[in-house]
Amino acid sequence: SMRDNFVRGGGGGGLDAMPPAFKAETAGRCHVTAWCPQEQVLRHPAVGCFLTHSGWNSTCESVAAGVPMVCWPGFSDQYTNCKYACEVWGVGVRLDAEVEREQVAMHVRKAMASEEMRKSAAKWKDEAEAAAGPGGSSRENLLSMVRALSRPPNSSDA
Repeated sequence: SMRDNFVRGGGGGGLDAMPPAFKAETAGRCHVTAWCPQEQVLRHPAVGCFLTHSGWNSTCESVAAGVPMVCWPGFSDQYTNCKYACEVWGVGVRLDAEVEREQVAMHVRKAMASEEMRKSAAKWKDEAEAAAGPGGSSRENLLSMVRALSRPPNSSDA
């Protein structure tokens, strides 16, 4: 999936941004689209890793799906998210700033072959499911917020 405005300077995006050689090499083997249901894709059993910009939503969806990541941060919180995925949670590998085709291929192979990374991703998936499930911390915090917002103004907590 590639946003339509992916190319800076108004150059378009999606399949139109791809070089003709890419289109010829991948004809019949892939489909480039401007949008996809990322969470559903990540939860598909055929997905072995996720090449991500490390935005917060993408990182959370990948962790919740138990999918190792190849991280390619570009700005803002993406660097922090990448650092956590790779160095703290053990579910990712980071691409260098200057990305080469061979490096991407090497990191994808590493992410897909690493038993340690798969185990860590599965552990974090279980943690996410527990937090979001009945009695879980995320679920309870959300319900607490809904209850607080549902109370009439000036009511007490009692």
